[in-house]
Formats: sequence, C-alpha cells, structure tokens
Amino acid sequence: IHVEAVANVVGRAEVLSALGLLIAMIAEQRRVEMEVSDRAASPAYWTATIAMLLGSGVAMFSKESGLAAIVILPACRWRQVMVASIPRAPDSLHPPTRRLRAMVARTALPLMILAAAYLLIRYQVCAGRLWIEGSRYGPGNLLRHASWDVRLWTPFAVLGRYLSLMAYPDRLLSDYS
Repeated sequence: IHVEAVANVVGRAEVLSALGLLIAMIAEQRRVEMEVSDRAASPAYWTATIAMLLGSGVAMFSKESGLAAIVILPACRWRQVMVASIPRAPDSLHPPTRRLRAMVARTALPLMILAAAYLLIRYQVCAGRLWIEGSRYGPGNLLRHASWDVRLWTPFAVLGRYLSLMAYPDRLLSDYS
C-alpha cells in the first residue's frame, strides 16, 4: 500500500539486469555454435561477441547481481561445448581438455576484464572511498559492539518475532508515528 507509487521505478534495475544477462546468454550460445562449426572468423561471430559483452555490461551496470555473468556464461559455454562434442566422438564423452579450456577462457577473460572495469568505475563513483572516517555508510552491523549474549540470542528473538507475526499479524495503519 505504501510503496505502490514508486515500486515500478525501483524494480527497473532487476529487469534491466535480467534482460542484459539474457541477451548475453543468447549471444554466447551463438558464439559457441559458430566456434563448434568452425565459423569463428566470420563477422557474425564478432557481432555475437560484442552483443555478449554489451549484454553483460548492461547486466553488471544495472545491478550488482549482474556480476553473476562471470560464472553463468562460462558455465553455459562449458555445458554447450560438452553437449556439442558428444555427436562428434561417441566413444569419448569429453572433448580435448586443452580445447575446452581455451573455449571457456574466450568467454571468461573478457568478462573478467569487464567486471574489473565495472568495479573500478563503481569505486570512482563512490569518490574513491567506501568508508568515512573508519565507519561504513549506513547502520552497518548493529551487533558489532554488542556483548556475546546479545549476539547469541538476537537471531532467536528475531525468529520468534517473525513466527508471532505469522500467527498474529500487525494491523496496517495509515500513520505509524
């Protein structure tokens, strides 16, 4: 009720990140298909490479979860290469290890460079510092300076509160002051 007016604006980053990752995955699939069929020198291969990097960049720069492209895209490539190699060599289910590593590196290395650029730009946007006078932005860890017994029992208190809210929810009010 209280966030309906701005919820559509907040959700754009997740959708944009997912769209970028989807574009990158489709482009990566095309790249692997071209490499397996020995068409890696074609202009379509380089177009797919640029689309993969642009999609990954959109995913990363939209939301931090876009950094998952560093793991997802090489894993998809590895799987697709393994599946593509089965019809070629029915007696062996594994392609040559050196070739597989090289093919996965063709995806992983550019993504790592893109991720490093993202992290560098993010650091610069934060004015070159992630801490202010020794403390982080925001509340940080509220239990950092608490005693051992408070640290021990707080999770149980929070869990108990959540369970009680499931059985007896609070009433919604127009004014929580």
